[in-house]
Amino acid sequence: MKKIIVVLISVAAIAGSVVAQEKTKSAGGSASAVTTPVVSASATNPTDVVARVNGVGIARKELEDAEQALLTQWQQRGRDIPPEKKADFDRQVLDELIGRELVLQEARSHKLGDTETLVQQELSMIKTRLGGEAGFVKALKEAGLTEEQYIRRLRENMIIRDSVNAVVEKEAKVTPEDIKAYYDTNRERFHQPEMVRASHILILVPAGATSQVKTQKLAQIETVQSLLKQGGQFAELAKKFSEDTTTAPNGGDLDYFPRGAMVPEFDAVAFALPTNKVSDIVTTKFGYHLLMVTDRKPARELPFDEVKANIEKFLLGNRGIEIARKHVQDLRAAAKIEVLIGGLSPANSPASKDAPAVKP
Repeated sequence: MKKIIVVLISVAAIAGSVVAQEKTKSAGGSASAVTTPVVSASATNPTDVVARVNGVGIARKELEDAEQALLTQWQQRGRDIPPEKKADFDRQVLDELIGRELVLQEARSHKLGDTETLVQQELSMIKTRLGGEAGFVKALKEAGLTEEQYIRRLRENMIIRDSVNAVVEKEAKVTPEDIKAYYDTNRERFHQPEMVRASHILILVPAGATSQVKTQKLAQIETVQSLLKQGGQFAELAKKFSEDTTTAPNGGDLDYFPRGAMVPEFDAVAFALPTNKVSDIVTTKFGYHLLMVTDRKPARELPFDEVKANIEKFLLGNRGIEIARKHVQDLRAAAKIEVLIGGLSPANSPASKDAPAVKP
């Protein structure tokens, strides 16, 4: 539940992350035209202001919440911030919040659409995903937010998103020639390796299981194997017996995968097994498997017509990032930005080229 709240907080850094990326990219270059910030003694209270953007304060708690949200996302991906990079991380997160505030201020200077209706629609969907009002209240409590704070941040995020999207949609253009040129100069990216589609039935064996448990688990998979030999349907038996809860409802289907996508023992059998034949029992670190290959795709080069739509989306995405980055740069150049927290470099100082890339 808490994850939904964390995502909301970190999404607020959309525009600001563009600034952080640009600062990293331009490390060692000349200083930008942003007004030189004023750096004073470090703030200590959650309500203390750590920066001002055109006179609007950013509170310490907002900085701490954004940092925690991003750290949580990194940790979920098995990454963390080395101690020696903490100052770079702090500076980049603050820059993200400054960028966010700049875009928010600029967006509010224009006529806005029916934001409140969209906010209520989104709020309703979030509550549904959290299991209703009780789940929503619990998630807010875990995140240390009031409903009013949450709705305000949700509203601001929508304003920021719509503002950036409007700028990008107005300026981002990709021609058919651009798409074909990308395909022709990146042919190696459109090589599809040999792939198989397989289904499996898994009986899980816990890590560190005793020999007695392993024997019991082996007996379970042997029972399923016997049922298959008696004419049982693989998909139906997978639904009934497989302990892979993700694939069991779909008859054990793993979809297509290339060599190396699965653990070695499974991979070796999958690419050697004839189509529609059931394997012997395969032992992996997860437990005991029976698998059946249901289809194969030979290695091939994807034709242009098959991938041009995806190339267009990719190129538009890249152009969008460039346009959004320039938009935020222009806003920063015309803004008065004050950094009021000690230990952080001024907002117009280039970030270390080794600084971690902070993204929403």
